[in-house]
Amino acid sequence: AVVRNDLKEAIEADLLTQTLPTMRTVDVLVSLTGGWALVVSASESTQDHVRKKFFQAFQVRLEETEPLCFLGEEARTVHDLAFPSFEEGASIEIPRGGSLPEKERRIVPPEALAAFFAWTWWKAEVDPHLLDGEDGLEDTTLWVDDRLAFRVAGEARASVTVACGDAATAEESRTALRTGRLPAALHLAVRVGERETTLRVAGGDLRIASAKLPSVLKGGDLHEVLLERAFLYEEAFRVVRALFMVFGRSVATRWEKDIRKMRNWIAEDGVEEEE
Repeated sequence: AVVRNDLKEAIEADLLTQTLPTMRTVDVLVSLTGGWALVVSASESTQDHVRKKFFQAFQVRLEETEPLCFLGEEARTVHDLAFPSFEEGASIEIPRGGSLPEKERRIVPPEALAAFFAWTWWKAEVDPHLLDGEDGLEDTTLWVDDRLAFRVAGEARASVTVACGDAATAEESRTALRTGRLPAALHLAVRVGERETTLRVAGGDLRIASAKLPSVLKGGDLHEVLLERAFLYEEAFRVVRALFMVFGRSVATRWEKDIRKMRNWIAEDGVEEEE
């Protein structure tokens, strides 16, 4: 039996040397003027691999985005935000705010992240043009794409997924919120002018885990195509950043009012007009 196993392992090792490696491409956008790099992947191993290769090539270490740095005085309020209860009459917890300690990482904690996803879902329904005038964006339309994933509080992985053409308005999606499920990721579609992009945002660093970009440039050489993709990815990043900044202002100035409106929106199973 030992000889047979050794022979089997030897054959496997020999066959592996003759197997072509599986190639996979990952889009990485580097802004030299902005001092940041956008890695389009939700995989931690892929992110780590890109960091290692980037350091080998440029001797520069890439660090995770810290979205709370996008915010001013609202950063602590968002950091301490609890996921709200959408049951009618439940209390609404509003953090006191204040400054973040210098050494504290400025990524979005899980409950605050889920609150951001739920708020974005609601806002996209009641005010799809909310990003007009934000971060240089104009003529925008926002909506939740055809998939919503939910998780149980305290767990990292999604346990319920609603996937259909109208996932944002499906009764199953609203029921998940009413029963305390937390949105696990944000599947978003945005139209800027004539350009339509769909993307998935996940993690406390608000990384763009995947994206489907519009094809605006017809033909052209490789340099032009790369410039177009760089522009579209940068635009997608600005959409996510602008959304989070508007969310930060909401938490700091009108969170209780917004939660009450969200509760009505969920209970009535329809779109409530935004003031």
